[in-house]
Amino acid sequence: MHLSDWTRQLTDEYLINWTSKGLFRRAGKLADQSPDISSANPALPLTLRIDHVDVTLSGTDLAQFTCQCGTLGSCVHQLAFLLKLRQLNATDTTVSAAPFEAERWCIRSREALDQAYGRGNATQAIKLYQKGALVTFETQPNHCVVQVTLHSQKTYQLHFPATGEWASVLCNCQETPCTHRALAILAFSVAHNTFSAEADIELDRLNPEQAELVNTVQAWLQTLLKTGTTETLKAQIDQGAGYSTELNQADLPKPAALLGGLISTLRLLQQKHYQASHSRLLEQIADVLLNLNALSQPLLPQPLRELAGQHRRLYRPQSSMTLIGLNAVFWQDEQRGRGFRYYCYDPQSAEFYTVAASRKAGLDPSWSPQQGFHECRLVMHPLSAAQFREFEFAGAISEDGSINAAQTRHVHLLRPVTFAMLRALPALSIQAQWQKLAGKLVAPTAPAHRDYLGWVVTQSRRPLHAEPALGEWQASCQSLCGHDIRVRVPADTMSADLQQRWNAATDAVLFGRWQTGQGHPTFQCITLLDDTLMQQHHQNGHSHD
Repeated sequence: MHLSDWTRQLTDEYLINWTSKGLFRRAGKLADQSPDISSANPALPLTLRIDHVDVTLSGTDLAQFTCQCGTLGSCVHQLAFLLKLRQLNATDTTVSAAPFEAERWCIRSREALDQAYGRGNATQAIKLYQKGALVTFETQPNHCVVQVTLHSQKTYQLHFPATGEWASVLCNCQETPCTHRALAILAFSVAHNTFSAEADIELDRLNPEQAELVNTVQAWLQTLLKTGTTETLKAQIDQGAGYSTELNQADLPKPAALLGGLISTLRLLQQKHYQASHSRLLEQIADVLLNLNALSQPLLPQPLRELAGQHRRLYRPQSSMTLIGLNAVFWQDEQRGRGFRYYCYDPQSAEFYTVAASRKAGLDPSWSPQQGFHECRLVMHPLSAAQFREFEFAGAISEDGSINAAQTRHVHLLRPVTFAMLRALPALSIQAQWQKLAGKLVAPTAPAHRDYLGWVVTQSRRPLHAEPALGEWQASCQSLCGHDIRVRVPADTMSADLQQRWNAATDAVLFGRWQTGQGHPTFQCITLLDDTLMQQHHQNGHSHD
């Protein structure tokens, strides 16, 4: 590559990514104090004296530097050298800086990736990609910034210049070559349809420990099918629950969740619960066996990340979005575990997000869910300040919509949300929700629990009646579009205030979970929102301000 073409790719962003902002500022001052390069078209190797130190560039590559200062890696003298070299192009108006072109960075074969970064790095990059490593691109006119987030939650930033060879890609891990560069090039190429990582699917298989566990669970299921549920002992069910935990710990969260749902049905059958059915149990056994059989194949029929799933609490960077804060629900289970869950809603995507914290029985006995909620903060704002309010959010979110409060980067509170604004959201219609719900249920990665957060806008509600044997209250209501909806309210969340607002002849929005396990959707109400509740909250909030 011609020297002038190479120096045009050395933008400020590229050089800062190579070193640091502080070193870049120091190098700028040092370059101003150094003599100019005499020739308009210097030849390589080229030596300059910067701050009484000789710096030599042997080729058009950042690795082709030598500096008498003895610093390992990049140094301020090398950076000042490049800034002086860049000045030669500043007066050349005949040639403009090359625009960034994605195609020049794409590979078209596995061999090209091996040649650029080595066979080992290429193999590891393909494995990371197939396991679901997150790679995002931010393309600018003269460069592209790539963010790579691994399952370990470590994040690396890479910089693609407008022109140059694959070796010109910079990564802030400071290693050359590195797996992150190979992963970025791989994901970039897949995104632009020049390469398919699935061509190397033979690399995608279980390790020996995972394969042994899968075989063990398959044998347990075969025993269950032979003996039937009438002969199933509690110890066998507990053993299955243990296998579910082991699968999760072995980075196989999808079969773990499927098996966990099966175990829950088995327990309900033993208790002769009205919701449990043998037909549902057979469906779940089939789902688990199909998944485990696919995982045990020598050549996987699908990528491992799809068959094994991903841990729900793998937090990944989330760019800014506008959310609506709803309210917190406090809970305590039979084992004396307790916690809170705070719900948020994104009107643009019609998705829900949660901030949660909990303590197991016996852990931190002085902690209460109410205390945890009021102490939880998103940057500088208490979580309670976002209730019934729009707010801008940027931070870290997991696949299941959990927000990591500690990794929040930005929160800006916007306008309060009124009942009329909430009621008018188009995604709250029953048709829109059921259409989206149907799409999720047919997806291969549909959660085994099969219930999803949602809404019901209602004017007409029949009275709630208690069902002590089921531990809940039941009623039906009619949505604005005329659907009759069966509603369940857990007994531990029922209150006189909720019943009073349920019986009021006013519009209300029910917020809760759609449950489809029985073949027809029912709605478990988490809370009832109406104009009175939201106005009271805003009045109380203003009084505290």
